[in-house]
Amino acid sequence: MKYHLLFTSLLFSSLAFGQTPETTTTKTTTVVMKGSELNKMFANMKVDDKNYYDMDGNIVSSADVKAKLRTFEYELSIRKLDKFPDYKHVVHKVDKRQQALMDSVSLLRFQPNSDKLKIGMTLDVKPLYNYVDIKRLNGKIIALIFWSDAYYGKTGMDINERLNNVLSDFKIPGKIEILSITHHPAGRAAEALLKNPIVNTQHILDAQDVIKEYKTENELTVVLTDANHKILYSAKGSAAVTPRQFNKHLKAMLN
Repeated sequence: MKYHLLFTSLLFSSLAFGQTPETTTTKTTTVVMKGSELNKMFANMKVDDKNYYDMDGNIVSSADVKAKLRTFEYELSIRKLDKFPDYKHVVHKVDKRQQALMDSVSLLRFQPNSDKLKIGMTLDVKPLYNYVDIKRLNGKIIALIFWSDAYYGKTGMDINERLNNVLSDFKIPGKIEILSITHHPAGRAAEALLKNPIVNTQHILDAQDVIKEYKTENELTVVLTDANHKILYSAKGSAAVTPRQFNKHLKAMLN
């Protein structure tokens, strides 16, 4: 099983929270680390043990880890446990406060450049006219996945697989349209999709005109709307929060 490292402690190292029984206070600190120090720290975090553990140090099966991660209530990280002197792969409950901080940063960092794809906007579906029966989109949730073989499937972080899992869970006929869009012609697209499939209701290939209209510049970009086509989530690149954000919004709309 692949996994991703959680470096949120570094990302949010300028924030520290202290809590007393009556009040919660916030203080700010600054952490400066040299590149050599970071490299040494990461080298020391190497994990030779292939097992997965819970916070109590009990071994968790790969199947159970996958099931827990699919709920988005758990995450996998590398950390030390009291029972062991070295680092382990540990599955544990998500820290909601830390997650909220991470989301706020990610939503800003990964916003698409195109004004047409900003969160809160109503998605203009006219650029899809030559490829999709626009009337078919009426009253349906829309997911757009703009992709290129230069980006898709190369994150090493399981983001694409996790997004596919979410889309598979909520791919309900008549409720959602999942459009996979690329500038690649059919042959090259087919070769790429054999290696890294994308859950969809329709592939749109050789679509340079669509990409030009939405200004995605052949960069991996994902968009999710509600049934009225208001954009609920959009991100360029392989944002780690994307599968969870899709799951959150689709669960709210379809469950």
